[in-house]
Amino acid sequence: MAASEETIKNILKSLEALKFYSSFYELERESGVKLRSYGKEIDFFYEIVMEGRYDEIQTFITPLLNRSQSVYNKVAFLVKRQEFLEKLESSSDPQLDDLVKILKDIEKVSNPNDFNTLCSILSLNKLTDHQEYTDWTLISGRRLSFQDCVKCLSEIYPIPKIQINEVVGETGNMRSPKSNPTELGRYFENPEEKSESKEEPFNKKVKFWKPVDKSSDDESRKIFIEALDSDEEESIEEEQESEDIGEIKQSKLNIMENFQPEKLREMAKVEDIKPIRCSAFNVSGDYFVLGTNSNSIKVCSLHNIVDELLYNEHQGREQYIDVVFELRKAHLGSVYCIDWARSEKQIASGSNDRSIKVFYCPDFLQMQESQSETLIFEDGAYLNGEGNLPEIKEKILWGHENIVRTVCYNPVDDLTLLSGGIGEGNMFQWNTETGQIVTKYPGHTGSIFHIAAEGSGSYFASVATDKKLKLWDLRASKSMMTLNGESFAEMNSVCLSNSFTQARAEAKNKLAEMFLKKEERRPQQRNHVAAVGHLDGVVSLWDITAGKLMSKYNYHTADCRSLEFSCDTNWLVSCSFDGSLGFVNMKTGKNYKVEFHDDRVVSIRWHPYLPILLSTSADKTARILSI
Repeated sequence: MAASEETIKNILKSLEALKFYSSFYELERESGVKLRSYGKEIDFFYEIVMEGRYDEIQTFITPLLNRSQSVYNKVAFLVKRQEFLEKLESSSDPQLDDLVKILKDIEKVSNPNDFNTLCSILSLNKLTDHQEYTDWTLISGRRLSFQDCVKCLSEIYPIPKIQINEVVGETGNMRSPKSNPTELGRYFENPEEKSESKEEPFNKKVKFWKPVDKSSDDESRKIFIEALDSDEEESIEEEQESEDIGEIKQSKLNIMENFQPEKLREMAKVEDIKPIRCSAFNVSGDYFVLGTNSNSIKVCSLHNIVDELLYNEHQGREQYIDVVFELRKAHLGSVYCIDWARSEKQIASGSNDRSIKVFYCPDFLQMQESQSETLIFEDGAYLNGEGNLPEIKEKILWGHENIVRTVCYNPVDDLTLLSGGIGEGNMFQWNTETGQIVTKYPGHTGSIFHIAAEGSGSYFASVATDKKLKLWDLRASKSMMTLNGESFAEMNSVCLSNSFTQARAEAKNKLAEMFLKKEERRPQQRNHVAAVGHLDGVVSLWDITAGKLMSKYNYHTADCRSLEFSCDTNWLVSCSFDGSLGFVNMKTGKNYKVEFHDDRVVSIRWHPYLPILLSTSADKTARILSI
């Protein structure tokens, strides 16, 4: 063996031992050196599994039907399951027809318990909420599927016994259900094997920001001002143990149904030296990003709070937020707007320096686990950090003549970014790869304050100081509808009831109803609704299917700067310069008003799937609120 090949194999062994499977696979692919060989046929099978070439995988395993029906069923289940999980967790809106077809194929080759466990995932907000898939990633899932397939295929193909033992030995140490879950700890069914895996040093979380005081004074800060026509609601009883479905409690599956504005409390906060203007969650809901008047962008981890809400892991202990990364001097001026691409690979921000910055995201989880303090990046260099630090890539887009007030990614295409600004009636469409303006969309006669995207990216909504709500078809490069709000004040913000978050939740809900035979809980009729926040604090609701005004609310007394629908579209939240948050129950029409901030509230965001809210304010804080 050549020295270089031996060196690569030693590196591969180390990466495998550390469970760095993505790096392991990339090194194998780039170098052409494989750590082990299973024979010509299985080596080819390994290649197509790791590349996710599922049509070729089906062609490969079909001949097994003539040799062993049981082996075929086992292998078909393993690869179909992986294909299903990948499609379900794709960054774009899950395609219902594709998922239904795969589930029907899986049902033919799986036993009822395995199938029911897989179907139970449909009721979860995301795959990693299931304890069998806590650390699931695309590469680790493919790798594990291959390893499990090898054990089945060894009954037919002449695989060297030592290689089979390596597969079993490699995964056996990590599959005890009592051990810490890992990427390979999900499917192996040998209760006699004991875990020998060492405790990972990454499990310890570092507190960068102290949790807020949860004393009784906190209750005096939260002022429940108004609940129109509010009847006494029965108190929600303490959660009882419910019937297991794939080891996930039903009481955890419908957590959004427990949301009530009067039950909100402050969980934690992030502070800055200047007002925090804007915010966005990543699509997984594990991180959020803040844009500040101090010209910085901060990426914060929400793992601690999400774990508490879903699993009660911290048993009532105080919560905190990890500020994982800070990009200082992101702009020459204040950061006015920000959006996180649905692929989670890019963050775009706009500023009063007239520029848009596209920031290419490093692995924030690895950064969080490997660093003991917030990583700070400024003027092209890290100011601190330990070990090998990830490369930070940025791109600046120039083209606006004034303040950039809004940026919005196409939900299904990171290369497409829309923006609008002060004093410009044009909406800009950018190619984030080239940094060039693709199209300018004329139509508004005033400053464009906000742009929102429909879930599949088929159309976008924009509002401006000309009191018009416009819907845009990017494929036709033209406006498809204009709704005039001449009787209203200027329009500050807009959100859609069929945005990416709602579309993703709706697709999963339909699948759950189909395969779990769940009772229909969502409203039967779902007209597409646009909510608009106005300069005088009014919130207006528009039926964009019929093209008409539905209703309006006057619970704010100053600018309504931001608003958003919850993932189940049962609630609309808004924020205002009067320092309050407002809620509308979309089923009943009741509205509520609460206060948590000491100054104007500039932005409000719903978590992608949990009853968690992120608000930012001129009081220099971003606050996490939950029930």
